[in-house]
Amino acid sequence: MPRSRFPAGTKGAAMEADNVVGLPRAFHKAHHDVFGTLTPAESHRFLDLYLVPGKSWSERELEALRQSIIDETRERSLPELVGRKGRRKG
Repeated sequence: MPRSRFPAGTKGAAMEADNVVGLPRAFHKAHHDVFGTLTPAESHRFLDLYLVPGKSWSERELEALRQSIIDETRERSLPELVGRKGRRKG
């Protein structure tokens, strides 16, 4: 499993524990090939936003979408560690 994005004992770490899914190794690898380090819940959010009929995405736009979903998760989980621009402080 990928290393946690949240410090142990935080609300984010507790939320992450709810995102653990048991998968065969091949499916786990395929998930990361497609979604990088997105959690299962973040992957659902990505697909909800990505699957827009008629929309063509560039690689840069998809990476920005992926990062915005990660930032949203951090803001909801650890607002005290997130700066005004959605990036983690320190």
